[in-house]
Amino acid sequence: MSFGAFEFTLRSGAIPGAGTYNGDAVQLRQMHGLSVEANFVQGTDGTSVTCYVQTSVDGGSNWIDVMSFQFTTTTARKVGTVRYNLTSGGVITPADGSLTANTVQDGVVGPLVRLKTVVVGTYTNGSLSVKGNALS
Repeated sequence: MSFGAFEFTLRSGAIPGAGTYNGDAVQLRQMHGLSVEANFVQGTDGTSVTCYVQTSVDGGSNWIDVMSFQFTTTTARKVGTVRYNLTSGGVITPADGSLTANTVQDGVVGPLVRLKTVVVGTYTNGSLSVKGNALS
């Protein structure tokens, strides 16, 4: 059943080793909003995993955080939504990998979306799935 939404996957699989990972860009057209769900299965060890859902308004040259999900040592599921027509009260200073954990930045939704994942520590037998819907 379709209600004007386009489903996409930003990440699905084992949690990678410590480091920063930029996922592939997903192109979305005529998008008015974005809902994303992140499912984290902790496994053992590890310190934190922070997922930044990012958008680009310049063809991928620069990326802007619009959502941040942070996980530590407990299995969890988190959901966020941003819309292009809700403003944050004016002009924003774009962040790339530094949006406050577990927050959203409304008002900026470009035609490209990707996931930046920052892993601290090494998770064994953990997994991370990040999927979304582009809302038209």
